[in-house]
Amino acid sequence: MKLSRLVAFGLASCAGFAAYKTYQKRDEIKADIADANEISDKIAEDITKIHHTIDDINQQLPKLQSISQELDYKRRLFEQETNSRLEQIKTTLAKYQESDQS
Repeated sequence: MKLSRLVAFGLASCAGFAAYKTYQKRDEIKADIADANEISDKIAEDITKIHHTIDDINQQLPKLQSISQELDYKRRLFEQETNSRLEQIKTTLAKYQESDQS
């Protein structure tokens, strides 16, 4: 019976010491909790901002797709015009090269 009482006393002493140390550092613990709450609030605000930004981007996607299609069409048209003009230049150049060789 004495061993069990000794073990119980040891456990109670450890618990008491831990409680005493916690009480001593109560201001530090309160400050840490306040900092953690502040950080948590900032994280929540950042997440909200991120969601709003994603929504804005998603709203702009159809506009970007239409602009992309328009630019692609204009690029193809420009290539066709350029190719036809290059062919004209080649034929004209070929005429002058033939006349120079004669």
